[in-house]
Amino acid sequence: MFDSVKKILVVSSFLFAVNVSYADNPAMDCVKTKWEGNNYTFKNVCDYNVFVMYCTEGKKTTGKYCGDYTGSKGLKGSFYTHTFNLKAGKKQSKYKPRGIRYGACKGMTGFGRYFTDHKDGSYVCEEPRRLYD
Repeated sequence: MFDSVKKILVVSSFLFAVNVSYADNPAMDCVKTKWEGNNYTFKNVCDYNVFVMYCTEGKKTTGKYCGDYTGSKGLKGSFYTHTFNLKAGKKQSKYKPRGIRYGACKGMTGFGRYFTDHKDGSYVCEEPRRLYD
């Protein structure tokens, strides 16, 4: 009895640790954020390129809230409304976002969406493109 409880606790702890550390998406560990005055800054601390997808839940920065995306893949109701590339060691800022939500994937994005997102904000990255320049 004790051994089975111990195994369950070990497995549960492992699954929790994997979920918290974004083990299936190391790009999230590359993106460090902080406020610099009125700007919310994203910095890529890894040695490869990533792209960030984001949306806001407050002020409409371009007329869209989280969950408003309808775009090239026709995924009406997708969560993230914007993307930008963040090269290794570089940073980018957004002016006064309210309730910003974001995710990150390895590689660079262009006119396509190289991830699949869901209405709850969860997402899956596709095969990375242009990891290094």
